[in-house]
Amino acid sequence: LNDQIAALPALSKVTTADKAAVKAVADALDALYGTDMYGDLSKDTAVNAIAATVENYQKAVRAAVKADVEAKIAALSANAARTDIEAARAAYDAFVEEYTDASEPYDAKAQIVNADKLFYAEAQLKANEIKAVESLKITASSTAKKGSITVKWTVKGDVAAADGYEVFRSVKKNSGFTNKAFYTTDKNTKKSYKNTKSLKKGTRYYYKVRAYKVVDGVKYYSDWSNKAYRVAK
Repeated sequence: LNDQIAALPALSKVTTADKAAVKAVADALDALYGTDMYGDLSKDTAVNAIAATVENYQKAVRAAVKADVEAKIAALSANAARTDIEAARAAYDAFVEEYTDASEPYDAKAQIVNADKLFYAEAQLKANEIKAVESLKITASSTAKKGSITVKWTVKGDVAAADGYEVFRSVKKNSGFTNKAFYTTDKNTKKSYKNTKSLKKGTRYYYKVRAYKVVDGVKYYSDWSNKAYRVAK
């Protein structure tokens, strides 16, 4: 144990890179205590000194991890990228999960990370994503061939804001569009839909399209496109 501790850097120079080495020392100390059948080690001054040193190193690692989390949060701008926000959130959640256990030798105050800036950035990202999809403008058109009607649409705005598109169909211009999309695309699908099913020759079909974005499990939508229509051939 003394040799393992001697291999560690000075307490003032401990970084997150030393976390595994410090854990190895702590595990070795626990293993030593596990051999103590009669509680004699609790009276051993050398072992107690090692235990105190290990606890100080654990605190130093916790402080280094906390500083790393706080640095990630502090670096977030008002309109930070999703990847940066997710990285800060992952680091924060991992810290909270690991260092809020009552059995850990850390005082409560030392465990607290001010994450207000992270929470604000997440809320701002959500608002921006909702605004981006809601502001999309979609224009639809259609063509007909024997046995099919193809609907295509163009999108004005930040196309990346949409998770996909929903296509609705009716045989009436201003009614008959159900609450459920007739066809739904994902982000990797071309902005078109070839309708080959449930078509009746000579019937006029109306189509309208809207973009959607899922944020925290809730779907948000753009305005409807114009209604594109064709008579089935």
